[in-house]
Amino acid sequence: MNKITYYFNKWFGIQKDPKLLSSKQIWYGRVNAWKDLKITEKDIIRCAKEGVAGYMIELAGDYPNNPEAWKDPWVEDIEKKYKKLVKMCRAAGLWLFVSIVNDNMGQGKYGDTSLKLDNVLIMAQTLAMIVKKNGTSNVIVQPVAETQTNAGRIFEKYCRNELCNFPLVYNGSGGFPSGTGGFNYRAVHPSTTITVCPSDALVISDHSKIIRELALLGSFNASINPGKAHIWADTVFNKSKCSIMGYYAFQRIQYDKDTISVLGEIANSYENR
Repeated sequence: MNKITYYFNKWFGIQKDPKLLSSKQIWYGRVNAWKDLKITEKDIIRCAKEGVAGYMIELAGDYPNNPEAWKDPWVEDIEKKYKKLVKMCRAAGLWLFVSIVNDNMGQGKYGDTSLKLDNVLIMAQTLAMIVKKNGTSNVIVQPVAETQTNAGRIFEKYCRNELCNFPLVYNGSGGFPSGTGGFNYRAVHPSTTITVCPSDALVISDHSKIIRELALLGSFNASINPGKAHIWADTVFNKSKCSIMGYYAFQRIQYDKDTISVLGEIANSYENR
């Protein structure tokens, strides 16, 4: 898809269906920095052009950390920007993978200074309602990443009831669940590019070890290493027999054309296999 088609679709509110979730595809996302919509729109246009089929976000994520997080203006800003983001993905024909909260929040990992989930459950429910209000088309929802607390399980139950019309994704048991937890799908977070995953899983590179392994020079915010990306794709699509490979651009603030192009090249090479 070129820019003209994308902007035509966006202007006239034309929605393009995403690929079937059962088909081989690669997703990308600057997951914690998505709220810079000028850059995110460039990401989405490039993904659509290159053949990357989905965009991933952490709805409550912020990078760098935001001292205003979990206050009313912060939620209002998310609502305004999420509404625009959904329209972008629909105009481009991409999946929007929405991970609403992460159950690691408030534990101090990677400089995280946010509150713990059990302190903000009511506001987290407001975030779920923002997702619900903007509709199901092109959207797949993971209520909680790496569910590990009672608060996480309570929020999953809430989303199972309120977001039952969405495809829902489970990611408990330390990010490598043994089943779907009663949801439609499960996401797994492998630790290396050669970790074989269950064939029904959405394989997401949300693990510090694989993030570093996939990055040039082992840096969190660097572009992807093409050689490692090909190894990982072989593991996901050939050895694991999975359909979805999601590249987690953790702490990536800048537009990264090179990474999206590498992922698109790989996606196109597997499309008809």
